[in-house]
Order: sequence, then C-alpha cells, then structure tokens
Amino acid sequence: LTSMDVIHSFYVKPARITEDMVPGRITHLWFQINEPGEYWVFCREFCGTGHSHMFTKLKVVPPDQFTAWLKGETELANKLTGINVEKNI
Repeated sequence: LTSMDVIHSFYVKPARITEDMVPGRITHLWFQINEPGEYWVFCREFCGTGHSHMFTKLKVVPPDQFTAWLKGETELANKLTGINVEKNI
C-alpha cells in the first residue's frame, strides 16, 4: 500500500484491520476473513475534501467461488491480451 499525495488509512472495521498509507513508503498488509460477506472499506485518515468519497466494498467468498471467478477473469484476460495469464499467476 502507498499514497501519492497525503496520508490515507485502509480500514475494515468488522475485521479490525487498519494500515496507514504514507507518501513515499510502501507497506504490505495480509489478512484473512473467514466469514463470507461484503465488508465496507474506508479511508480512516482525514485526507482532504475527497475523504468522504473514499470507500468501497470487500467481497469475501468461499474458495471454490473465488476459483470459478478467477478462471472466468483469466479467460477474459487471455482473450483481450493474447497472453497466457495462467503462467503469470
């Protein structure tokens, strides 16, 4: 994770996950959520006028559902790029 402008903070409240993103520094974050569902992701650090628009959803699915999704995305990427994406995953 990094930032190109000001400090931001990756935050998933139900999972108690937070990690700061500081300009000029790359940080890594690993976590595991075992309960399928959709989780809101927010910027936890007030970062300017666009702060209230910095949110998205993290979708957690069972492994077999993720594998099926990844296969479909991989096939699409192969068609669009002409590259065998499986070799690069």
